[in-house]
Amino acid sequence: SVLKTEDGGLTWTQQGVVQPPASIHWIRCADALRCVAVTARGDQLLRTEDGGSTWTSISPSTLPLLAATYSAAGSMVAVGEAGATVASADGGHNFATVGDDLPGRFTHVRATSAATAYAWGRAGALARSTDGGETWFALAAPGPASLVDVTFPTAARGYALDADGGLMLTDDGGDSWHLLDIGTYLKPRAVIAPDASRVLLIGPRGMRRSRSGGFGFKRVRQDVVAKLRLNAGGTTTGLAFAYGPRALVVSEDAGENWHAATIPRQGKALVKVDFVSDTVAYALTRNGRVWKTIDRARDWQELPATGTEKATDLAFSDPKNGYVAVSQFGEEPNGYVMRTSDGGSTWRPQLVDRTRIRPGALEAPGPLAGFAISDVDHLLATETGGDVGEPSQIGLSVRRRRPGQAGVVAVSGQLTPAHGGEKVWVSRREKDKHWVLRDVRVSSTGRFTIFSDVTRPTQFVAQWSGDDTRAGAGSPALTIRVRQKAPGAKR
Repeated sequence: SVLKTEDGGLTWTQQGVVQPPASIHWIRCADALRCVAVTARGDQLLRTEDGGSTWTSISPSTLPLLAATYSAAGSMVAVGEAGATVASADGGHNFATVGDDLPGRFTHVRATSAATAYAWGRAGALARSTDGGETWFALAAPGPASLVDVTFPTAARGYALDADGGLMLTDDGGDSWHLLDIGTYLKPRAVIAPDASRVLLIGPRGMRRSRSGGFGFKRVRQDVVAKLRLNAGGTTTGLAFAYGPRALVVSEDAGENWHAATIPRQGKALVKVDFVSDTVAYALTRNGRVWKTIDRARDWQELPATGTEKATDLAFSDPKNGYVAVSQFGEEPNGYVMRTSDGGSTWRPQLVDRTRIRPGALEAPGPLAGFAISDVDHLLATETGGDVGEPSQIGLSVRRRRPGQAGVVAVSGQLTPAHGGEKVWVSRREKDKHWVLRDVRVSSTGRFTIFSDVTRPTQFVAQWSGDDTRAGAGSPALTIRVRQKAPGAKR
């Protein structure tokens, strides 16, 4: 039903709708006479211009519409599933679609700048954005097979690698493609192009290199590379790199000569490596841990403040700013990412979509720019770093300043600003163990306390996901050390 009041809510009268018993999900009014309603199924808009006495049904979209409203000037806009948007300049009589669905399904994204990005996926689907993800345009499919990697060293020249091992070249920005001869029956896993003339095919064993824009590939025979299992790579200013589950190699001359680098010792297999300068890189390992090096992969340090082993992807724009995609935050299996702007010392959760971000579909081309693709084929972008609302802060503390006896300790936290009742997730990890999560409610002063039985060195991290007016926040990792007993000492 639609109910109407003319005395501030003291009495109500029922207004008819055009197709009862349609369930009304949403209603907004421009004035006392003009209103628009949305049905629960989203299959139509209902418009009245006589205060609800009569209603007209409108179906301006093939996708369900979930909300509609008027502007101050009297125009109308409605939004719905998969980003469907329709607008009317005459108060709802005639509608025009704003944007449209892209054909195909997308699985990966790569950005060449904060403005330009490419998304690709199944059955040759390929699209480009040149305005930071605000609009996307479908490009000609390089072929019928699914694409596994795409790189554009210039705006005009690009390379696309498909799942059948075919490498295609475009010199007109993706309007047309032609097949290249890579000289092998093996199916490469990735393609990188340090510049328009030098192209590297990575994996499944070793690499192949072209110095003539993809016309003529030769195997890289250096021992440090020739037999390595490799599946991905990338470039940064002055550096090319390639990696596999158990190997990482770097080149300072666009792939002419390669040097072996170390990988995190406790991280199991590599999932992702991202160099952001000649010396600084971040890595994700199969156990969900995030690592950082500042000496070109000679030594790695773990970044425990993520507070999770659910990380599935990472992307960084510079030594301080980046994202980590997680398959779950707390008990919520939604599309969350963790953002850092201090080089990994703290991470704040951001809810991006209702489903997880696909592995390999996260990019950070600038300090505030980001691109992602979710499991429901949503192309997502941000120009503001993804934070919504005013900044918040969260921290943990414990009275111990030196290693103490094993036993129960009280860990205190502070959320600022706080209203009271916010849910904070506290992650706890003993040395070489898994993270264990628990939730706690914040008091009206922003304080909260957890008690934990500590028998060995233990780390704690607190995080909350924010709300409509405040951005999320994460604490640095707090380590509680336990005094070690002397050999032979009694309990």
